[in-house]
Amino acid sequence: MSPTHRSKPRTRREPKPPAAAAPDTSPADSDVPGLAARRAAAEIVGGVLRQRRSLDEMLEAGGLGELPERDRALVRAIAAVVLRRLGTLRYLLGTLLEKGMPREAPAVEAILLVGAAQILFLDVPNHAAVDLSVRLAQTDRHNARFSSLINAVLRRLTRDGASRLAGADVLRLDTPEWLTRRWIAHYGEANARAIAAAHALEPALDLTVKHDPDQWAARLGGAVLPRSEEHTSELQSLAYLVCRLLLEKK
Repeated sequence: MSPTHRSKPRTRREPKPPAAAAPDTSPADSDVPGLAARRAAAEIVGGVLRQRRSLDEMLEAGGLGELPERDRALVRAIAAVVLRRLGTLRYLLGTLLEKGMPREAPAVEAILLVGAAQILFLDVPNHAAVDLSVRLAQTDRHNARFSSLINAVLRRLTRDGASRLAGADVLRLDTPEWLTRRWIAHYGEANARAIAAAHALEPALDLTVKHDPDQWAARLGGAVLPRSEEHTSELQSLAYLVCRLLLEKK
């Protein structure tokens, strides 16, 4: 008789579950101080320019409540100066972009505008403005390929942006053409340029105090404004002029 062979019991191996993907811990996606504020500013600027939404609407929808008060103030300041000096910023950036803004990544323009505004007009260290703009681009796959371009353009602005800005025509760049024509027609070119230069500045903040206005003005580095009927009449006349020019455009 031939010996009988007992087959060994077969064991079934369960497939191992796939390893969990390692979280992206790149510096661009980490919680870098100031990055959230720049992201919010770029989204607000992009919403105004590309989606044609108002600044107030974008500020309300921008999730600023999650940011510290200091960052919220910075976001508002960046967005305001970008829109106030949009013509100048686009002109200066255009002189540094041989092929123009990348059409396949429209958000790159907002990142460049936010970075350039900090370098040219805000009290922000240049290295922080450049670094955070590059990091912001690297957080999005559509913009990441342009991070080197953003770095090069903004670094160029840190070197010679002031001299380029000095030669910019504020009246022609930051004022609508229809409004420029009316200003020149009503007040002459010299006065029109003075008005445009005043508009390019950050608006003053008026405060009303109960006591000792001179002391508060000295502490805050401000000036005491006259509380007179003439001053009120002057402000009303200015508001009337702006409304009249807007109505004439329509």
